[in-house]
Amino acid sequence: MKTHRFAILVALGIFATSITSLTSAQAQLKLGTVDMEGVFKAYYKTKDAEKEINKAQAAAKKDLDERMETLKGSMDTINRLNEEMGNKALSETARETKGRERDTKIAEFRNAERELGE
Repeated sequence: MKTHRFAILVALGIFATSITSLTSAQAQLKLGTVDMEGVFKAYYKTKDAEKEINKAQAAAKKDLDERMETLKGSMDTINRLNEEMGNKALSETARETKGRERDTKIAEFRNAERELGE
């Protein structure tokens, strides 16, 4: 019985010692936080990448504006040809010529519009 009590006391002593060492280990634990947005903005390659993105964006906007102007010009031409076709003073062959020209412009307009959409 004495050995049994001694074993229980030793086990309790080891348990108490392990709890004390765990709490001291937890007290030494330190946490830190990092502002990832700040780190990202401060990184030297970020500015270079932003410059490249801005260049690409400006080039895309310029291309889009040019295509929109082309589409607008084509629409104006189509409308003008429609008006000319409605003119009763034109001969039948002149109207047919204007009609073919208008159809060609409409096809070009639709192709340009499809490319713009893509």
